[in-house]
Amino acid sequence: MANSLAFIPPEGEFHVKVTNVMPGLILELEPNYWSEVLKQEFDLSLQTLDFLDYAQDLVSAELGRAGIRLLMEDFRSGERADSLTLEVLSLALIARIARRFQIARHITGAIVPANALSPQRLARVKEYIEANLSRSLSLAALADVACLSASHFGRTFKLITGASPLRYVIGRRVERAKRLLIQHERSIAQIAFDCGFSGQSHLTRTFHDITGITPAVFRKQAMASSRRKS
Repeated sequence: MANSLAFIPPEGEFHVKVTNVMPGLILELEPNYWSEVLKQEFDLSLQTLDFLDYAQDLVSAELGRAGIRLLMEDFRSGERADSLTLEVLSLALIARIARRFQIARHITGAIVPANALSPQRLARVKEYIEANLSRSLSLAALADVACLSASHFGRTFKLITGASPLRYVIGRRVERAKRLLIQHERSIAQIAFDCGFSGQSHLTRTFHDITGITPAVFRKQAMASSRRKS
């Protein structure tokens, strides 16, 4: 069935008879990672989940496709996959599967109070992001700085700032890239690494998505503007 989801617990056996050719995706998530997230977010053990037969689930299907698109783009460009994006997708997929079992009903639609992330904690998170933009940032690391679980941090951060942690980090990386591009001291490839992008093509794609122009065009426009002012 197209856009359907099946879940096989660890050490479970699964047999399928294929009668029609149909594209599919098999995702294998490391059991220790599953166990940690389920315990932290839902206070449940991995053994709580039983076999789930094929069920229509457009959200899970799109999450899987988004992860594959990201991996394929980075594979073609020879760059490493963005760990923060993959972690967010993994957490979303785990939560989605948990909801399919109705084990997360107590948090579905829950409103996280904004004071769960105080101004002081939010400031610490932002300072940590700025200090580590050139490095690989994970949702778990940001949540640790905020002293919250990953899912609670993600929801509260978006509630307060209006942007997900991933979108906020990407925005800050692009802003830093703008400042470095104006200085004309480094190559675009070097700026990409200094801002935490996996390579020049990754920076170019992201920069264009946000600003509508490429880093090279932005640099040329900045140089032209500087000459006019002088």
